[in-house]
Amino acid sequence: MATKKSFAINFPCISRMSDPVRLQKKRRVKHAFQNLPFVAGSRSVTETPYWSVSASGGYFGGYETGAAMAQSFLKFLREDKGEFASHHLTGIIESFMVRFEQEGGLAMKNMGRMSEWSDGFSGFRGQYTGFFNTIADWLTASAKHLGGNLDRLTEQDLVRKANAGLNFDEAAYMASLDSEVAA
Repeated sequence: MATKKSFAINFPCISRMSDPVRLQKKRRVKHAFQNLPFVAGSRSVTETPYWSVSASGGYFGGYETGAAMAQSFLKFLREDKGEFASHHLTGIIESFMVRFEQEGGLAMKNMGRMSEWSDGFSGFRGQYTGFFNTIADWLTASAKHLGGNLDRLTEQDLVRKANAGLNFDEAAYMASLDSEVAA
């Protein structure tokens, strides 16, 4: 049961320190992805449109926020609205990269102890850790239960393919397209 010091959804481990900046599901948006609470509104101008979350709550509150937003993203994918899932995940990762720098980047991370981090970096670090740990849990389950085709791949084949990719720049890609058209 929710107490006065916990959120209404009854997360007893998260006590309210002050009024947080609230996330909301948006209404009347053109694309379903924009409904997600962590995505900036279509009229917002921001360098991080795919992660528009206040860097607050400290590390542990941030972790809970990131985990909840990962579940929101997964729910979005499950509801068959995720036709551009790789595009959306790429955008989220790019927004995290920009936000990491905005919150202090490696200089802040290298300070060592969490107690030395700024409040913003601590909250944001919790958010991306919670988000990606939750995504990793789901990817692990997916790979174990749905990844039978992965058993046919050898590590050497994957290394060979990765190395080929390191030498496959835009010019090589365009040349491969030209050779396909000629064939």
